[in-house]
Amino acid sequence: MMNGQKMICKNGKCKPMAGMGMKKKSKKNWIKGAIKNPGALHRELGIKPGAKIPVETLKRLANGKDKQKARQAKLALTLRNLKS
Repeated sequence: MMNGQKMICKNGKCKPMAGMGMKKKSKKNWIKGAIKNPGALHRELGIKPGAKIPVETLKRLANGKDKQKARQAKLALTLRNLKS
């Protein structure tokens, strides 16, 4: 055992067991990777850059049929909650 990990050994080769409570390393800069087109939601909605998008609008978009806008709105809500 290395670092408390359970290992599976076959034919002299060992590898860690998957799904045995081992946590994956979280990425430190996940926000940087999540924001691919800054300001895209503002442009789609016709809101000036730098102005806040109303929470009601974000919630409506998050539950809408357009998957891309829904993803963007959910991320905007998440980031808004992180900031406050």
